[in-house]
Amino acid sequence: MASTSVLPTEFPAPSARGGYLNCVRAACGHAVQMMVRRQRIIFASIICMLPVLLPLALAFLSKWEFAEDGREQFIRIGSGLYVTVLSPLLALFFATMLVGEEAESQTMPYLLTRGAPRSAWVLGRFFAYVLVTGCLVSLAMSLTFAACTTLERLGWSLGELKMLGQFILAALMGLIGYGALTAFLGAVSKRPILIGVVLIYGWQSVAITVKGLLENLTIRFYLDRMIPGEALLDAMLGRPHGEGLGPLDAFEHEIYLSGAVWSVFVLFCIAAVFLGLTVVTVRVRQYAAVKAAGA
Repeated sequence: MASTSVLPTEFPAPSARGGYLNCVRAACGHAVQMMVRRQRIIFASIICMLPVLLPLALAFLSKWEFAEDGREQFIRIGSGLYVTVLSPLLALFFATMLVGEEAESQTMPYLLTRGAPRSAWVLGRFFAYVLVTGCLVSLAMSLTFAACTTLERLGWSLGELKMLGQFILAALMGLIGYGALTAFLGAVSKRPILIGVVLIYGWQSVAITVKGLLENLTIRFYLDRMIPGEALLDAMLGRPHGEGLGPLDAFEHEIYLSGAVWSVFVLFCIAAVFLGLTVVTVRVRQYAAVKAAGA
């Protein structure tokens, strides 16, 4: 009788860790779920939507004999509120908690024992912050623009929609720049909100007022260069169809475009530097926790 050979049992190979992008995607998805479930997102949404009521109040409650200027109102609300005030405020609300919240709740050692790279975890949470706050600000600014169209000198032409896109881009770059800064503060300090308020609303405001070299070291300086002035916008949007800009207006437009492109580049570099410092901080804190536990 022929002997039957028994083959050795084949066990499945252990699953390899997902790629870097999968780790970033997993961290981003988890952070988005956590952010949208927090009560602070409701409070932030209310704050972002409040400026929508301003042009509506002017349209229906104003007692002026002449209609309000919708274009001027949108420029003031977009630059004065969304870009200058609400973008850093949202960064203080959310970005400071990207790392600081895990450190305060003492869940950081558990998270760092996972197989995901530390940089992927930080980037994933930062992308989640940009996604949630970016959608919130973009929606609020679009609704504000729509509300301003109830006033004079603002409509739905292609040029005016491009203007809306310029303001949304400036607000998003503000979220990225301020978010990276406050995320780093949340990683290195126990009071990141207090330090962020002093830096953003205190020292930065002084540096912008003083002018000179100090203003080049602020995020707001580059955000302001991304927004064309009212005179240039009037020249760009107030011309009849087919009529070009004058020589001086065209020169100012060219200077504005070059300055805006350079500002976007600088803001991305600022974000990259602070995110890199945040990753380094997370790695150092991990080693410190291991040493403390071993001791």
